[in-house]
Amino acid sequence: MSNNNIKIFNNEKTNNLTYLTNLVLNVNKISEIKLSYFENLINVELNNNNISYINSTTFENLRSLEYIDLSINEISEIPPGTFQHLTSLTFLNLSSNFITNLRYGSFRGLTNIKILDLSMNKITSLDVTVFHECIGLEKLVIDYNMIKNINVDGLMDTARNLSSLSLGGNPIACEEIVRGVQLNEKRKIQITSINQHIYEDNVHGIKCGNTNYYSSSTEMTLIKSVDKNMFPAGVGNSTTTILLTWCAVTTILVLFAMFGYFYYIKRHMSIPMRRDYFRNNSLNISSIDNHTDLLS
Repeated sequence: MSNNNIKIFNNEKTNNLTYLTNLVLNVNKISEIKLSYFENLINVELNNNNISYINSTTFENLRSLEYIDLSINEISEIPPGTFQHLTSLTFLNLSSNFITNLRYGSFRGLTNIKILDLSMNKITSLDVTVFHECIGLEKLVIDYNMIKNINVDGLMDTARNLSSLSLGGNPIACEEIVRGVQLNEKRKIQITSINQHIYEDNVHGIKCGNTNYYSSSTEMTLIKSVDKNMFPAGVGNSTTTILLTWCAVTTILVLFAMFGYFYYIKRHMSIPMRRDYFRNNSLNISSIDNHTDLLS
């Protein structure tokens, strides 16, 4: 039900769809939703909506839920206990929102989370202890926030299964990122970025130092081009399909336009060429006639 301008989803009929396991409502105008009616949900996609607030009642009774995409919304905070009922959740995408800080208890209950994407928010500081219950966390994405420093050692002590930390585009000192990269050899963690920079201050392509939030149009496109490896296999992405279809249609239209242009040029440029051809032939015929007259 993506791309339908839906503003309100919960009503008497939809709330009775208790058998739902997959709910995709991307690119609508939903500002609030209560999912607790759908106890069998496994996958929820709500990206590109107008959701500004979530709390524990939003996700009650969803013990089977494994995947949530809430990217590109208007969420500004995560109250403690918001996800406390989601004990089966393995993937949570909160990128491209307006989150400014993470509170102790914001990720309470996420004991099985493996991938957590907090990129492109407005987080200014990161207390690594907020992840103390994320014992299964393997990949943390915090690119393009306003974080000035991060305790990678402390983070790894808190989330002991963490193997990948993506943090490019933050105003973190390059020296600090170097120290983090060096930890890769000691503690087997990969320090990376969702976008590689080679023409700006960087460490192995990870943008660092004094950096402006969304400083270029290229970085703005990151909202639509997050590394596909961050998403679990087998999970559909309706937004990507729409973009690919749009690109294909645009390409076809451009090709038709180019064909029409060259056909127009060829058609109109051929007229003078025909005139020259007939003029030259006429001169040749006249020359032959004159030559014949002389011989006779």
